[in-house]
Amino acid sequence: MPTAQERLTAGNAALQRADWSTAKVEFEQTLANTDAPEAHDGLGLALWWLNDIDAAHRQRALAYSGYKDRGNWGAAARTACWLGREQVFLHGNFAAMQGWFARAARLIELVPPGIDQAWFHMLRASMIAPPAEMVQIAEQTIAAARNWQHSGLEAFALAFCGQAQIALGWVERGMQQLDEAMTMATSGEVSDFNIISEVFCALLSACETAGDLMRSEQWCRAAADFAERHQCSFLSAYCRTAYGSLMTAL
Repeated sequence: MPTAQERLTAGNAALQRADWSTAKVEFEQTLANTDAPEAHDGLGLALWWLNDIDAAHRQRALAYSGYKDRGNWGAAARTACWLGREQVFLHGNFAAMQGWFARAARLIELVPPGIDQAWFHMLRASMIAPPAEMVQIAEQTIAAARNWQHSGLEAFALAFCGQAQIALGWVERGMQQLDEAMTMATSGEVSDFNIISEVFCALLSACETAGDLMRSEQWCRAAADFAERHQCSFLSAYCRTAYGSLMTAL
């Protein structure tokens, strides 16, 4: 009989290979024996990819509470940021988003300077920063991520920096950054599927803003292939919606 720690390790391994159903089972079995925040967190991610969104939010809220109770301020702040962004994406609830980011801001004050703080500033900026401020924060984050050799954070910051530069009218430079982020996402340089999906969404949204049909068509094929291989039905739907909107506008 596997131990709770072995189940937790197996669940995380399943997340890494995009086996969401197996991850769900392993984390549920872990929670049958121990109330570990890491298991709630992993289960929440698996459920999110399986499109059981409300259950995913409940599990990640439990993870947030568990991390906070344990004094793992960085993990609690990152989870609070995720929950805050989801309030807007799914419910348009800006007040709830602000509440979660306020909690994250208070917790991040307890964390030494480093990657947790960089993620907090980027995630908050992705929701509330005007384009010029977003470019400034993202460029600082890109430099820090390269120094730390954290490809996931670098790709995320590149994508949002490119999107913001396009909003400011710097289309060529912005698209170059988005293409770079997409290359990192599709080449295997980034292993976190949540970051990869963020990069795809930023690129497709930017193509719609810029009216770049050719780039959208080329990357939509890559995004659709990713969505099929990794059981991400909502990304496939977003690709079709973004591409359809662009076709209608042109």
